[in-house]
Amino acid sequence: MAASLLVPPLCGASTTLVRGLVGAPDDGFQQSWHTHLGFQPVIGVRQKAPDLSMYWGTAFVPRRVETETVTFSWVGAMGGGVSSAGNFTLSVNGHPVVQFDVVSRSTHFPARYSSCDLYYDVLWTRPGGRWTENALDTSGHFFLVVDASALEPGRPVILSVTGTDIGEHRWFGIIYDATMVPAMPQRRWREFRRYPEPAQPPPATAEAGFEHYLPQYSDPGCFTPIGWPADPAETAVSPTGQLMSGLDYTRYGSGVGRSEPPYYRHSLAFAVWDGQRLVPVGAGAPARQNLYRGRYPMVYTNWTWSDFSLQGTAFSEPLAGDGYASGTERTLAWAVWDIRNYAREPREITLVAFYVGDEDAPAPEMVWRDGAVHRDGSALFSAAPSEGFSQEFHPVFPPGLVIDASRPFDALIEDRGAANALVVRGTLRPGESKHVAFNRVFDYPDAYHWKAPQLPPVPAEALTARACEAAFKRTAERWETLEKRFCFFRTPRRASTSWSARPCWTAASSPRNGTAATSSSTR
Repeated sequence: MAASLLVPPLCGASTTLVRGLVGAPDDGFQQSWHTHLGFQPVIGVRQKAPDLSMYWGTAFVPRRVETETVTFSWVGAMGGGVSSAGNFTLSVNGHPVVQFDVVSRSTHFPARYSSCDLYYDVLWTRPGGRWTENALDTSGHFFLVVDASALEPGRPVILSVTGTDIGEHRWFGIIYDATMVPAMPQRRWREFRRYPEPAQPPPATAEAGFEHYLPQYSDPGCFTPIGWPADPAETAVSPTGQLMSGLDYTRYGSGVGRSEPPYYRHSLAFAVWDGQRLVPVGAGAPARQNLYRGRYPMVYTNWTWSDFSLQGTAFSEPLAGDGYASGTERTLAWAVWDIRNYAREPREITLVAFYVGDEDAPAPEMVWRDGAVHRDGSALFSAAPSEGFSQEFHPVFPPGLVIDASRPFDALIEDRGAANALVVRGTLRPGESKHVAFNRVFDYPDAYHWKAPQLPPVPAEALTARACEAAFKRTAERWETLEKRFCFFRTPRRASTSWSARPCWTAASSPRNGTAATSSSTR
């Protein structure tokens, strides 16, 4: 295992992190090879014709960039032996910016043509190389830092790498699989912490607890599970508060199109309408997350917009019964948004919750009936706003928005509007707080080896008759009961005969596959 590189110019500085790879690269050779993610597909170039060039697109640069630089990140590899002969050239929108070579250690490649910088954070070396200059292959994270003034807001960037044709087999590649976890989340670098592997123990006088070790690991930035044990849908919340299925994420691997922050398929997503466009949670100021009581999978998502602070509380419970037995039961997930007005005068806010479709059904037909949104006759999601707030269902929001059937996600990605939206409006006095409770039904979404059975329709009352306060209490009590089953380890204190006890987390209690949110979403 290789030591991680803590990128010096970025630590303590402010940069906007954007996903550096969306979709499969064009051209280049294709093969599967050993990486830190296992045996994975690699698309790459060599220093030998004809495999000399490859191209790929990034996610959209945010429309509002408040930092001096933008950092694109992706997962890649290189190998074939270290040599000073030849090199590879990285270009941004057709303009050469950085030359780099095959290396076996974490390396900073300064720009030769512009003010860009490329960092390669090596996470793995080929077994047998023993982390020396003789290591043949490496893999890890790449970070390309670009001056924000050189980029066009709201547009993706085309990156390319070209190898010098010297007849050698040294290669550079991108690890690409449509089902793999994206390299990094989109957020400010100063909130992202990484330390050398393995994790460093605490000093002798400190407790070796969950809080010490958790921040030392990279965050894949995908989701945090919030389902009870054995939840068939693997109900989860995204780093921006979307209610989603973890199984859907592992199936599709990324958000729709090149949205930033990403919208996940089949999720219930949230945004504010500013009168002209949607402002998704996490846009502008990054969303920050933490866990209820610091350890239970009930996730707070904190975000600020204009004069408002918004805190979403995400948790879930079985739709019926007090647990899961057959593996086909439904789950009811909650997102309770507490909204506070910090202005000195009354302010109106419009909160929009909408269903994100997929490529087969980007805007499925839904209807409003009995206080809930229905699909195919079954209640899917609903809202319960505080007194004084109104709610309306719109098949397309804003009314009159035209969705191009050939590019159905463009309106959403460009923040022009959304389909199947519950729109909640209200005015808050200075310092006043109110909440809106949304809930969403999740079914087991099928798997290759196990198809979900046809279940009876969900009545609207199953969603609208429940109170979020009682649901939160039930869920918290469930986790408290489970916690009592955990073992404890005890650490003697020096110069004292007393003992301190901390919970020892087991696989059943720790978040699976995704982020366990602390000060910001962290794995």
